[in-house]
Amino acid sequence: MLKIFVADDEPLVIEGIRILTDTVNVECEIIGTAHNGTEAWARLRDGKPEIDLLLTDIRMPGLSGLELIKNCGEIYPEIMTAVISGYREFVYAQQAIGLGVIGYIDKPITRQKLETVLALAQEKQHRRDLTKQDKLYLLNQCDEMIHYLTEGECEKALECYHAVKEQLHRESFALESYKSQMYMIVSYAAGAYYDYANESVSDNGGAHHYPSYRNLHMLQSKEEVDDYADYIVNDIIRKLRMKQRGVVHGTIKEILRYMEENYHKDISLYQIAEEAGMNAACLSALFKGETGISYVRYLTELRVGKAKEFLTEGYLVSEVSDMVGYHNYRYFCDVFKKSTGMTPNEYKGTVRKKEGQA
Repeated sequence: MLKIFVADDEPLVIEGIRILTDTVNVECEIIGTAHNGTEAWARLRDGKPEIDLLLTDIRMPGLSGLELIKNCGEIYPEIMTAVISGYREFVYAQQAIGLGVIGYIDKPITRQKLETVLALAQEKQHRRDLTKQDKLYLLNQCDEMIHYLTEGECEKALECYHAVKEQLHRESFALESYKSQMYMIVSYAAGAYYDYANESVSDNGGAHHYPSYRNLHMLQSKEEVDDYADYIVNDIIRKLRMKQRGVVHGTIKEILRYMEENYHKDISLYQIAEEAGMNAACLSALFKGETGISYVRYLTELRVGKAKEFLTEGYLVSEVSDMVGYHNYRYFCDVFKKSTGMTPNEYKGTVRKKEGQA
């Protein structure tokens, strides 16, 4: 619960804020008000106030809002502050930012303006409320995950990854912050893989699981972020296991390289087996044993991943279908939706929407 103190010399403004706080999608309550800066400071300086956010007008009789913020900051640095003003001169906003305010609301105050500031305060409150023990646990689990990956201990690395993810869920991060945290984790995991495998990002298969923040940025929920991160981490684990087992006569390694370079062509398992001089059934079993998934699934995931990249770059869906080896447009759309949960056009729309908000 976000506890708010409001200071404004207009009673109607205070009452309006009180009404709006009942409508915003943030758990909050106003626990104190004052009609000028001097009155507000008198209430706040007498003992540590139990408030999280000071919301104050800039121009008030007596002590100004900026002076009130400065005074509070000197003795209560943990209190968040935001300013209200009917004056739009840049100098006031500049001074307020210099004092560390989290938001600036110009009058007339609307639900959307207020909710934006309160959401920022709530996010900061969640971060602040993380206990030292929780932070240490999260850092330790990340360190252990990296350690186990660099040592090739796949099962222990996976356990640490899931522990980190569960901890992030408990911290109630907002979506964008959650994306940043998860991007950091999967980037560490990818880096640990390249360290263990002695590969660079440009080596065979590297780009297939290296995390891209642009891809992460367009996701709409924490569940989608989890799916994206799980795919990358599981792909890393699968490749680590392949490294540990070793590849029989380099056959699968060469096939993976060939698939990466020719995914846009008609490369059936039977064709690959014939070129490798193997029985298709034996190759299928070997491929799954080395990679952890079937040949068809691997090729599908590779093509869909490439299709996402091309769609993000602005190509038409019909063009992308051919570019990734699906010459039947409707079949491509069906495969893409089954793999991602959305049609190619829906995916493109999501990308455009995200880019428009950036």
